[in-house]
Amino acid sequence: EPELIEFVNRSQQRIKVSFDEVMEIFEPMNFFGNTVKLNGLNDNQYEEIIGKSGYKLEDLKLVPTTLGNNKIQILIDNLVIPMSTANLNYLRTHYPDLSAHFAIQYFEEYVNLINNNFSEKEVIDLLISKIGTSKKEELLSKIDTTKKISIENFDPTSDILFNIVDKYLKGTEISVLLQ
Repeated sequence: EPELIEFVNRSQQRIKVSFDEVMEIFEPMNFFGNTVKLNGLNDNQYEEIIGKSGYKLEDLKLVPTTLGNNKIQILIDNLVIPMSTANLNYLRTHYPDLSAHFAIQYFEEYVNLINNNFSEKEVIDLLISKIGTSKKEELLSKIDTTKKISIENFDPTSDILFNIVDKYLKGTEISVLLQ
């Protein structure tokens, strides 16, 4: 395995992998399932082989928690990891810095999951991100008003602050408004 990784990483040629052809020939060897776990592949080759192949990784539990954040980000950016409650929870647990990025990538699916799978930190990360105001409002509209959101880290000129104060303000943070 290390020799193969070294060979692929040294390759100056772009390695293009056809999902259908690989599945036909190499699936008994679990080509994609084994390749997705390879931290040693350089990011460009990893993206070419896994990211652009059309492969879908339905269950993130098959990925070792030692896989680098850069590899997980490649999987997210190339839509290899589909949005599901299980995958979102796995990312929250093992790759918390990437869960908001995952939510942005699959925004429509995410907003349909959020009310039953609420994470205040993640919602705040999304609300202070560069997504548009309409998406922020859509996200807030999906959250039950019994759930509260801290305004402590929001810019006072935030385009969404009034909506949070109006419906989601934590009672303990009224003093933050007076500062």
